Amino acid sequence: MKAKAQVGIVLLSIILSMVIPAYSAYSIIRYNYYYATHMKHPQNQYPFIKTLAWTNMPARYLPNYHVQNFSKEGLHGFHITDITKESVLKPGDYLEISNSQLSYAYSKEEFKDYKIKDIDFDSNGTLSHGQKVSPQLQRILNEVQAELKSHSDRPPINLQWIYNWYFKIMT
Repeated sequence: MKAKAQVGIVLLSIILSMVIPAYSAYSIIRYNYYYATHMKHPQNQYPFIKTLAWTNMPARYLPNYHVQNFSKEGLHGFHITDITKESVLKPGDYLEISNSQLSYAYSKEEFKDYKIKDIDFDSNGTLSHGQKVSPQLQRILNEVQAELKSHSDRPPINLQWIYNWYFKIMT
């Protein structure tokens, strides 16, 4: 009887040693936007910006924006998500947010002609040093982050501390 209990404990330990890391990796990927919007960060940092390059974003996370995912699967696969919206600050203007910058133009035509205002982000989603950001565009970034926070799926087991560590080493 004692040997059966020991074998059971060993098997349970082996199973848990595989399941826990696998679930942690799955949770970080699957609930990436939830974790990014719930981590503590400085006022000039937008962690969700960096996650746009890590995983695709369901359109339901930002219902007031157009979300477009580009991805290539495989060993060296990539994910890029672009968030766009027309008539953000005034009728006819155009906004695009990608994993490294925010671009704003007074019209979609000006955007296509590269007559845009770019705001660059560092590798961790922080506004690049010396960037002058208008209060209106900063308000838009805060609104996108708040909307994403309220609409992203919540993980059944919250592993925020693991995500915070992962985000820190990946950026």
